[in-house]
Amino acid sequence: MLKALVADSHPIARVGVKCLLLQLSREVTLVEARTPRESLGRFRERGFDVVILDVSIPGEGGLEVIKEMRRENPRVPIVAMSIYSNDEIAIRALRAGASAYLSKDLDLRRMAATVEGILRGATYYTPNAVTGVVPRAPLAPGAPLSDREYQVLCLIATGESLTGISSTLNLSPKTICTYRMRAMSKLNIKNNAEVTRYMAQHLV
Repeated sequence: MLKALVADSHPIARVGVKCLLLQLSREVTLVEARTPRESLGRFRERGFDVVILDVSIPGEGGLEVIKEMRRENPRVPIVAMSIYSNDEIAIRALRAGASAYLSKDLDLRRMAATVEGILRGATYYTPNAVTGVVPRAPLAPGAPLSDREYQVLCLIATGESLTGISSTLNLSPKTICTYRMRAMSKLNIKNNAEVTRYMAQHLV
């Protein structure tokens, strides 16, 4: 019996994950969550063999949730997934504590092989599921950003206002402005239009 927790905002994606897991075990118990935050509550309710979590949902703090899960139970492998096939997000997910990062455009057989591998203790770090070790050197200009600065820029790029970001992240507008200013200074970016352009270049 394989016990899995899957967090994804799209019901069809959660069904797809179950189909993937059925390739690995005849019996699968799947607990579903719509967001990373909701998945943290589910994670605390029972033991799981694997967690599969979409870290690309805007404002949901997927990287922070991975860190919390890892602190609470470091033995459970965590697969981070995203619509983006870019090494920047993969590296951030693995540094947060994920056992693997997969782009959602990977074919089902390779996804299944990756999940099977991490259940045996392997680590995967690229969107193409190549076994490896997290590089020490940054791969993108945004790498010096903290995870929270990176998250704020992602939300700005989606068109969220600072007030909206403040509400989403449950932080004060002043704190959001501070993260925004720090991030823009590090990247030598002057306005929100440049933020959107930068994130478009590095999230695809």
